[in-house]
Amino acid sequence: FIKGGLVFSDRITTVSPVYAEEIQHPEFGCGLENLLHQRRHELAGILNGIDTRTWNPENDPHIPHHFGSEDIKSKRLCRFQLQRDLGLEQTESPLFCFVGRLVERKGLDWLLDILPALFRRGCKLALLGDESSHREPGTQESGSEERKYEGELAKLARQWPLRLSVTFEYDEGLAHRITAGSDMLLMPSRFEPCGLNQLYSLRYGTVPIVHQVGGLRDTVFDASDSSSKRPNGFCFDIPDASAFLATIERALRFYENRRAWRRLQENAMTGDYSWNHSARLYSDLYQNILAERQHAIWD
Repeated sequence: FIKGGLVFSDRITTVSPVYAEEIQHPEFGCGLENLLHQRRHELAGILNGIDTRTWNPENDPHIPHHFGSEDIKSKRLCRFQLQRDLGLEQTESPLFCFVGRLVERKGLDWLLDILPALFRRGCKLALLGDESSHREPGTQESGSEERKYEGELAKLARQWPLRLSVTFEYDEGLAHRITAGSDMLLMPSRFEPCGLNQLYSLRYGTVPIVHQVGGLRDTVFDASDSSSKRPNGFCFDIPDASAFLATIERALRFYENRRAWRRLQENAMTGDYSWNHSARLYSDLYQNILAERQHAIWD
């Protein structure tokens, strides 16, 4: 049925420009890559947006202190409150966060590999695992996979109780507080058609560290890339734990330069992550389809 829809549709859309390219190749095409490549002129990737009224650090009812791009001082107060609420050390050392499903697709194995090294450096992590009901339809990820990672994370939390907080039941308010109070988001997804958590984090000045795939590549621009006009995070290309850790270490060195870090946060917070631009692109696409149909009728 999916193949039939791809063959007979006027246009094909997906949720980011990079993902539209990726699905034309075997690694991400799932057997449909040749057809998608044949229809590449009808294929478009349009980024998802976020609800910037719900996700707004200036008036978010879920967070204890409000802040904005021009006055970000209260973000530090959110961090200390979050650390206190989660039982983490009350220190100035970096606080990372992870919000997502506990599955290999989200890079959980890479994350588990690098956490001890981060904890030995004094870093902390607030982890919120999405419940299984948030899984996208059609994914093959099993509950047993999630339970396996839950067990490994719970064991690690017992070993490092002041460095790691784990919450396995999704909580919308806590997701906002973690996003507001953390310094950096860890998002090492093996593939990510668009991604939303990096957009929420950017909005709150929480610098994302991401695997450069799909929509993550479209929305996060590396601070070390001299060609980037508005760097707002850190990216790694090689899909393994070593590359992930090396990128985190690079971000930690950058974090020590408070002026440079502040510029990075400002770039992140002043980006437009709303639906405004994407809605216009969808409108233009639909209008083009209607115009082509009208032209075909007259012909």
